[in-house]
Parts: sequence; C-alpha cells; structure tokens
Amino acid sequence: MALKLRVISQHYRDLGENRSRVFGVNGGTVGRAPDNDWVLPDARRVVSGHHCVVQYHGGKFWLSDTSTNGVFVNTPENRLVRGQPYAIKSGDRIFIEPYEIQASIGGAPAGDVDDHGPLGELLVARQVVARIAGKQKLL
Repeated sequence: MALKLRVISQHYRDLGENRSRVFGVNGGTVGRAPDNDWVLPDARRVVSGHHCVVQYHGGKFWLSDTSTNGVFVNTPENRLVRGQPYAIKSGDRIFIEPYEIQASIGGAPAGDVDDHGPLGELLVARQVVARIAGKQKLL
C-alpha cells in the first residue's frame, strides 16, 4: 500500500523532482523544515516547520495536522481539526497554503485509482533504470 501526494498548484514547477512524494506503510512528515520526509519550501513561512504527519494503520492512510496555519481537505474552507486524524482517500485534495496537493493510493480496490497507480509507476521507473544500467533481471 502506498500513498502518493503530488503538488498540482502552480508551485509544482519550482519543486522539480520534489513535486511529489510516495509514502509507504511507515508514513512520514511534511513541512518546511529540512528534517521532514517531504520538504515544502516556503519563504513566507506559512507552511509550518512540521506541518502534518502521514500514518498508516487499519488498512488506511491518515493525515494529522500538526501546524499553526492548518491543513485543509477538498476545499480551502474545510480545515482538519488538530489532533483528529483524517482518513485520506484517492482523489482528495489537500491544501497546505500555498500548495494544493492531490492524493492517490496504490493497492486500493479496483476502480479507486488508475490502472497503474503510484506503485505501478514506481516499479516501471525502477525497471527502466535497471535496464539502462545494464542489469538483466527486472527489479
């Protein structure tokens, strides 16, 4: 099971390769500080140093707000309650000002995500890299 978070607002251009992040069952953190699993730079400091936490348990990915300025889901008005984890669904839009982020979950029931999903994309990318490196077997 994997959760892919991908910046879809205009800021994706500035982030380059860091415009998306795949979280596995170990979860991770998101924020402005360099010790996060996914760093979202913000010179205006609206993004908190440690803005939110992604966790996996009970077969679902959960998002917890640990920020001052809030995490919003599906609309910029729908703020998560701090201390109350939210079960992320494929297609959710997460707003961490100034970023808009799309969520997709791989390993979900058929029809919940596209045919390849983030895990399929990752495996194909690893296979291409392995072939380029001259390895015979697929990873």
